[in-house]
Amino acid sequence: MEDPTASRCLDRASVHVHRHEGAEALAWLDRARELGGETGREQLLRGLALSHGQQPEEALQAFRRSTMLDPSAPRGFYNYGCLLARLGQTEQAKEAVDQALALRPDYPAAKKLRTDLDSHAFEAVFDLEEPHTLGWIAEAKESWTWIGWAAVALAAGTWIARFLAPVATHTPSPRSDAFALGTDPLSVALVFLSIVSVVSSFVWVGFDLIDRRGRAIWMVPMVVFTFWGGLIALPHALYMIVGRK
Repeated sequence: MEDPTASRCLDRASVHVHRHEGAEALAWLDRARELGGETGREQLLRGLALSHGQQPEEALQAFRRSTMLDPSAPRGFYNYGCLLARLGQTEQAKEAVDQALALRPDYPAAKKLRTDLDSHAFEAVFDLEEPHTLGWIAEAKESWTWIGWAAVALAAGTWIARFLAPVATHTPSPRSDAFALGTDPLSVALVFLSIVSVVSSFVWVGFDLIDRRGRAIWMVPMVVFTFWGGLIALPHALYMIVGRK
């Protein structure tokens, strides 16, 4: 089992790999190896970091070592195949990708690369692990992303409802203040939902930024849009599409 401190070092290295910050990633990987020894994940991340740093031979060795240390992980074989394909070693790349597919037959990236290798027209794209620093988000996997989109939908739906409600009830449009409290039950309910949606979006994006060690600048448009018409769904959706990459 991985040393918990070593695991945290690997999480930090993963974030730097995503940002193509090879030197920083390698520093954390060296620290992780000191604390927990060589692991399949450590070698996989090392291969990715070295690939970004234009050190293909060292990256190949790391990927190969990753598949030996963790032969049940399809991502290791796939990324090994990607680098082999980039280096023009097509037959060896096919073998590595076939290994990935044997372990995970429904692996979309591996299926595409395997088909492309046969046609000799391919784009070998590395498969990076999701960078997590909060264990409970890592365990939630795709459910966490769906919760984020649910918060976007709640915010958008509430905003639309607040501007359609006056039309349906033949009452004046609400003030531009997103939290203007009306007197009828419908207005009170919509303001309550507006507050819930804003809190949900801020909490979700805040935790996601912490988990991915993202840039806090993404919170600025959320604050601005919250108090400018209450359309927090827009910056939240933009973060989901662009900010998480």
